[in-house]
Amino acid sequence: MILLYWRFVAAALVVVMLAVTHIWTFYEGKASGKAAFDQALAEQSKKTIELERQARAKEQQLISEKQKAEVQYVQAKRQAAAAATNAHSELDRLRHELAARSASASAADPTTVTRAASRTGLESELLGHCAQALTRMAGEADRLEALVVGLQAYVKNVCLAR
Repeated sequence: MILLYWRFVAAALVVVMLAVTHIWTFYEGKASGKAAFDQALAEQSKKTIELERQARAKEQQLISEKQKAEVQYVQAKRQAAAAATNAHSELDRLRHELAARSASASAADPTTVTRAASRTGLESELLGHCAQALTRMAGEADRLEALVVGLQAYVKNVCLAR
């Protein structure tokens, strides 16, 4: 009976020892898993923060490039407007010059045949209309050039930079 009692005590001690070691291992594993999870979460948070920082830097760069493209477009529009103004003033000067020549030609020789005077007037009028059409076309070309250059700068510096 004593042998049976010692076997029971030994078995109970083995069961208690196994229970204690398993419980201890369970809590250690849980702590180890939590530490690994916390470390992975911290690394993921660092990566997320770094990616957000890079995205913000890229966004600021794109905004800066967009603003530069807009400034270049405004400058190109101003240059086109100045060129159009110069072309219009040059057209007005040409008109005045043609009118002065036609007036001086008819005043210089009053006996000139009216047909020749009318031909000179027709040539002057035709030249004036051609110059006016050319000025309008140049103004439109300058406007379109500014638009295309602005769009190209925007695409190159903003859209393709992404």
